[in-house]
Amino acid sequence: MGKKILAACIMTGPLDGEPRVARRRFGTVTAELESLRERLKTEGIAHLVTESTGSYWKPVFNVPEGSVKVFLATPRK
Repeated sequence: MGKKILAACIMTGPLDGEPRVARRRFGTVTAELESLRERLKTEGIAHLVTESTGSYWKPVFNVPEGSVKVFLATPRK
């Protein structure tokens, strides 16, 4: 994965209950990342966490930014 495919997991539901989990793969070109952004908006997602691996995280961070709060996570932590 990484260069060509982005695995997304959207979790929704009450904090005190079992979440609804939806997994989907997106490509890493701009049009696919815009599709991810639209999916997040449709689902009412407010936060996105992405892993900082190499330079591959940059478009994943930049395209949805402004629509959701994006957090950059370090894999070691």
